[in-house]
Amino acid sequence: MKNNRFFLTKVLKWILTIPFVIFLIIFSLSNKQFLEISLWPIPWSIEIPIYFFGLGILLFGFVFGYIIGWGRAVLKYYKKTKKASDANY
Repeated sequence: MKNNRFFLTKVLKWILTIPFVIFLIIFSLSNKQFLEISLWPIPWSIEIPIYFFGLGILLFGFVFGYIIGWGRAVLKYYKKTKKASDANY
C-alpha cells in the first residue's frame, strides 16, 4: 500500500510539473521586452528582460517557501525530541 501511494505521489508531481515547465517556456519566449529597474537611492539602473524578472520572483518564492518549510520541520522535530526526552525523565 505504501509503495502504491509513493507511485501516485510521483505521478501527480510529474502531472503538475510538465504543464508548469511548458508555461514557463512559453512565458519566457513571449516576454523578451526589457524592463528598467532603477535602484532609487543609488543613481544606477539596470535593464533586464521581463522574463528574467518574472522567473527571478518565482525562484525567490520557491526558495523562501522551502526555507519556511524546512524551518517548520526543524521546529516540529525539536518539539518531538523534547517531548520524548521529557517523557524519559
